[in-house]
Amino acid sequence: MLSKKRSGGFTLVELLIVIVVIALLAAIVMIVYSGVTKRAQTSSLKLDVDAMDKAQRSYMALNSSPPLTYDSNGDPNDLLVFAVNKGNSIVVRLKDSNGYCVYGYNPASDYPTPSTALIRSSDSAPCDALDNSTPTDQNGVYSTVSIIGQRMEAFNSQNGYYPHTSDLSGIGLVIKPNSGNANQQQLYCRNNTKAIYLQIDQTNNIAYVYETTSRATSQLTDPDKLSLGTICQQYGISSSDPGYESTGIKDPNVS
Repeated sequence: MLSKKRSGGFTLVELLIVIVVIALLAAIVMIVYSGVTKRAQTSSLKLDVDAMDKAQRSYMALNSSPPLTYDSNGDPNDLLVFAVNKGNSIVVRLKDSNGYCVYGYNPASDYPTPSTALIRSSDSAPCDALDNSTPTDQNGVYSTVSIIGQRMEAFNSQNGYYPHTSDLSGIGLVIKPNSGNANQQQLYCRNNTKAIYLQIDQTNNIAYVYETTSRATSQLTDPDKLSLGTICQQYGISSSDPGYESTGIKDPNVS
């Protein structure tokens, strides 16, 4: 007797096997991607710790001065020509008049918390561990604005002027022409003596601005009523000033 021909299509078992194989492949890809990302973040963190160590040594040699404290999460020191990469936290604690410890941590790296920070000692003496109460948030708008502020100051220290709009890509900003609603989220303006950078946290309806006079990041109220002209004038930057420039910005892309 001839056997019946199999009808077209997949059986339920075959479909289940295909689904399982796809799920396994997806899991493998995610694991590999996670590992690559973690290695990249760890590499970035090590570079920042090395850069801070070099910045401290350069400052001490050039100024015949002791090292400086530093905290990228709210107390940066613009006397150091240094700018932290996004996601990293860099802290410097002093041991004595000439010794210091550099701590680096990033939640996405091999050194995720303050207590597990990557540590660089300026000498052979050990460093105390950081407490986990040390701030770790480098992903919020406030932190982004603070990072850009640090880079503005580092640029000024290196070049003798605050960035022109043509220089902004060098400190991690992507430029968008002043059109449409570009100025409703991020703003930058400068003259020959000062500059400001503003970004709106739309989720929390808060605006933060870094301005070079106070060298600090501050919060502004009622961001819905902000405009480039009023903010620049509020901080003493007028369109009639020598060297005046302004632009709207998108995607800060601090890397």
